[in-house]
Amino acid sequence: MRIDTVSQILVPSERLRPAATAALVTVGLVATAGAGGAYFPQSWGWSGLLFLAALGLVLLVAHSIELSRLELAFFGALAAFAAWVALSTIWTQSTTRTLLEIERDVVYVAAAAALLALATRTSVRLLLGAVPAAGAFVCAWALTSRVSADGRLIGPVGYWNALGVISAIGTLVALGFAVEGTRRSVASAAPVLFLATLYLTFSRGALLVLAAGVVVEVVLSPRRLRLVGTLALLVPPCAAAIALAARTEGVRLRLGLVVLGLVAAAVPVVADEVAGRIRLGPGLRRAATASAIVVAVAVGAYGVARAGGLGATASKAYRSFTGPPPANRLSGRSLLSVSSAGRAEYWQVAWRDFRRHPLLGSGAGTFEIAWDRDRHTIYDARDAHSLYVEVLGELGIVGLLLVAGAFLTPLLALRRVRLTPLTAAAAGAYVAFVIHAGLDWDWEVPAVTLAGLACGSALLVAARERPIQLGLPTRGAALAAAAVLAAFVGFTYIGNVDLARGTRAYDTGRYPDAVAEAQRAARLLRWSSDTWQLRGDAELSLGLRADAHRSYRRAAELDPNDWRLWYDAGITARGPERAAALARAERLNPLAREILALHGR
Repeated sequence: MRIDTVSQILVPSERLRPAATAALVTVGLVATAGAGGAYFPQSWGWSGLLFLAALGLVLLVAHSIELSRLELAFFGALAAFAAWVALSTIWTQSTTRTLLEIERDVVYVAAAAALLALATRTSVRLLLGAVPAAGAFVCAWALTSRVSADGRLIGPVGYWNALGVISAIGTLVALGFAVEGTRRSVASAAPVLFLATLYLTFSRGALLVLAAGVVVEVVLSPRRLRLVGTLALLVPPCAAAIALAARTEGVRLRLGLVVLGLVAAAVPVVADEVAGRIRLGPGLRRAATASAIVVAVAVGAYGVARAGGLGATASKAYRSFTGPPPANRLSGRSLLSVSSAGRAEYWQVAWRDFRRHPLLGSGAGTFEIAWDRDRHTIYDARDAHSLYVEVLGELGIVGLLLVAGAFLTPLLALRRVRLTPLTAAAAGAYVAFVIHAGLDWDWEVPAVTLAGLACGSALLVAARERPIQLGLPTRGAALAAAAVLAAFVGFTYIGNVDLARGTRAYDTGRYPDAVAEAQRAARLLRWSSDTWQLRGDAELSLGLRADAHRSYRRAAELDPNDWRLWYDAGITARGPERAAALARAERLNPLAREILALHGR
C-alpha cells in the first residue's frame, strides 16, 4: 500500500495537525513536569518514546512534511550537538555519566524533530497556546500541593528555579495572547497564577529573565502601546496576588487567586475601552517611548546614587556575587540580592577544566568530577549551573559552538517572520529560556527545556518560507533513524527502571530485592557503574562485606574517576588495598566530608 493511500485513510484532513501539535506539547510538558521535571533517567525512556512515536506517525501518515532551511539548520545543529556528546564517549573521564547525557539529549532531538515535522504554519497559535496552558496546570498543581524545599515552592517539578522559569515563560506567552486572540480574558488572568507561583519560588533568575523577556516582547510587538497598557493594568491584580501568596496559603490563597484572576480577566475590556478613546499620533508615540526610557534611566541613576555611586555599587555587587549566599535568601528580599549562590566558583572550576581540554573537553557529564577535584568549598555540586559554561568544560569549543548554533537559529527567524503580538511573545519567552539556561541547570530538567524548544519551534514554523518538502527516501531514512533511536531508548529505559526499583528497594530496607534489581539492571546497562554501586551498598547492608567489596571494585573499573567508588572499595578492604583505594579517593576529592572524617577533620 502506498504511503499517500495510508495517509488518506489515517489522516483524512490536515486540520488535525494543529490540534495534534498542541496536544503533543501539552502532554509532553505536563507529563515531564509531573515526573519531577523528568530529571531522573527513568523519565527519559517514556518521554523519548512519546516524541519518537509522534515523529514516526507523522513520517508514516502525513500528506506532506515541509521544513524551511532554518528549521533544518536548527535541527541539524541540535542533532550534531547530541552526536558530539555521543562521540565524547571516546575520550570521556566517565562513560557512565556520558551515556546518561546521551539518553537525555535523545529526548530533545526527538522532541524537536516531532514538533517541526508535525507543525504547520496554521499550528503556531495552538502550539504557543499549549505552553501557558500546560504551565498554568503545573503552577496550579504546585500551589495546591504546596510542596517545598528549603522554604521555596518546587511543586511537581522538584526544583524552585525550574518552576520559576516555567512561570516566567508562561507569563510571557500569555501576555501575547492577552493582546491578540479570541480568548484574551483567559490569557490576561493567567499571569496572576504565574506570578504568585514565581514569587513563592524566590527565583531571582526567573525574575530576571521575565524582565528581559518583557523588554524583548515590548520592542518586537507591533501593538506596543496596547501591550504596555495591558501590562500596566495587570500590575495591581498581580501585585495583590503576590502579596496574598506571601501571607496566606491553602483554600484562602486559591480563592483569592480566583478572585484576582477574574479581575485580571477584565483587563482586555478596559484596555479596549481606553484605546478606543485615546488616539496617539506618531509624534506622541515617540514622545511616550522617550519618556519611558528617561524614567527608566532616572530610576536606575537614583538607585545607583543611593547605593553610593557607580564605583561603590559595582564593588558591592561584585562582592555579593562572588561571596556566600545571603542570609535572607528564603524571603522576598532575596529577590533583590545579586549573590551568585555559589555559581561563581562553579564557573571557575568549569573554566579551569576547559583550559585543560580546550578543543574536546573532558567528556559530557563530567563536571562533577572536575568539581570534586578542584573545588575550594565543602559543598557538593553535580552541574555548573550554566549550560554554556558546563558545555565549554565538558565538550570544548566545538560543543559550545554547536549549542550556540542551535539556540541562535530560532532568533534568526525574526528576520523573516511576520511580527505579531504572538510571535513577539514567542521571541520574548524563547530569549528568557536561552538566558536562563546560562544561569542554571535547565538542560538537566527536560520540562524546562521542552518549554523553551516549543517557543523556539513556534518562531521557526511561523517564519517558514519556501519550505523543502521531504520526499519518500528522506522520510524513509528518518523513519529508520527514529526506529534505531527508539530501540536505544527502550533498551536503556528498561535498565533505568530496574535500577530505580532497586534504589527504592534499598531505601526501604529490602536489600535482597535491591541486589536482584541491580543485577538485572547491570545486564542491560553494562557501561553503568551505578548498578554495581547499588549492588555493593545492598550487599554491605546484608553484612556481605567481601561481596560488597567486589561490587565496588567492579564499579570503580567502569568509572575510575568517581571518588565515591574508591572510597567504598577502601572501607570494605583491609591492609594495603584499603590504604591505596582511600588514597585514590582522596586525590579525586580531597574535601569530601568522608575523607576529612578519616583524618579527624
